[in-house]
Amino acid sequence: MTFFDFFKKEKSCRLLTHLEGPLVEKYRHFREFISLNRDTLSLMAELEQIHYGGALFNERKIRDKIEELLETTASLTETLNDASNN
Repeated sequence: MTFFDFFKKEKSCRLLTHLEGPLVEKYRHFREFISLNRDTLSLMAELEQIHYGGALFNERKIRDKIEELLETTASLTETLNDASNN
């Protein structure tokens, strides 16, 4: 592998997933954080659509979405805490 090959996205992502060490661990936490953040924002958007969309909904559906949002947010917080070493 040449020096410039390292900076190609597909190669660098594959390389970082097979290495060990503190920087690689931070990278893994960061990727998990980004994924959980996307999930959290999607759930918030779904709740906004329910609220502003005017469609019929039931209380159970809202409770399920809020519980899922709380769980995702808790995981997001844990991941951020892990990445920053508390």
